[in-house]
Amino acid sequence: MTHTRKVFKNGLSLVTITGLPTSAVTITAYVKGGFRFDSQNRPGLSHFTEHIIFNATKNFPKFSNLAQAVERCGGWCSAFTWIEYQEPSVHFPKDNFEDGLRL
Repeated sequence: MTHTRKVFKNGLSLVTITGLPTSAVTITAYVKGGFRFDSQNRPGLSHFTEHIIFNATKNFPKFSNLAQAVERCGGWCSAFTWIEYQEPSVHFPKDNFEDGLRL
C-alpha cells in the first residue's frame, strides 16, 4: 500500500491510497461541519447539509437521477454527520471508476 498527500493553496488536502488488494474504489470527503458547529438557534443544520450534498446537481436535477446513475455503474452513495465532521462517500467497482468520475 502506498499513499500520497497533496495540500492545495486553499488548504484542501487530497490523499490517494493505492495498492490495496480490493476490487472497489471509494471517494470520500471529510468536511469540518459536524453538529458541534451548529449554532444554538439552528440545531441540525450540519445534518441537513449532509442530506443536500447528494440531493441534486446540474446534470442530475433529482436525487433519484443521481442515485440511479451511480447504481448503473455498480456503485452507491453514503454519508453521515458526526461531532466535528461530515463524510459523504461514493463507492464504485474499480473497473467502473472512470465512468463514476464522469457523473
